[in-house]
Amino acid sequence: MKKIWLRIISDKRLYKKKRKVTLLLIGYVLMFSLSGCNPESAGEYRARVIRDEQNMADEMMQSIIDSLEAQDVKALKELFSPYALEHAENLDEKIEELMEFYQGSNDEMEGGLCSAEGGIPYGELILDSTYTIKNGEREYEVTIITMPKNDEEPDKVGLYLIEVMTEEAEPEGFKWRNEDDEPGIYVLEPQKKHW
Repeated sequence: MKKIWLRIISDKRLYKKKRKVTLLLIGYVLMFSLSGCNPESAGEYRARVIRDEQNMADEMMQSIIDSLEAQDVKALKELFSPYALEHAENLDEKIEELMEFYQGSNDEMEGGLCSAEGGIPYGELILDSTYTIKNGEREYEVTIITMPKNDEEPDKVGLYLIEVMTEEAEPEGFKWRNEDDEPGIYVLEPQKKHW
């Protein structure tokens, strides 16, 4: 009887140990499945993605400004994607027009990424950015559209569109161009206002 009683007691202890181990194991599985393999939270991940996209847009805008200030037609043209180079209307003339239009040097650049379509993990990323460039003489409003990634159409990777105007050139009911428009450079000169 004593052996049976000890056997029952030891089975209960063994059962409790197995139960504790099983509960701990379930807890660890739940913890890792909810947090994923990456310790980065969803909010931290999204903040990092937005920061990376903003940096890509800022770098492209700075490259454009550097090319304009150096009056380097070749450097500006090299920023455009092969698709934009092929489909933009009169790109060489438009580059010259933009070089003449942009005067002075960049004292201050404000603005940044307005929207991002797609994403690096999805194989396509389109960045639409708007900036205000201030220099001693003028203030320019600039929008650029870049495609840092496009797995389906790799010839579209690069700068797609630049649109520039001064504040006094803004027409009534104005809307910036987007990636659905033709690629290239668009310079809006000041217009006479009729009212």
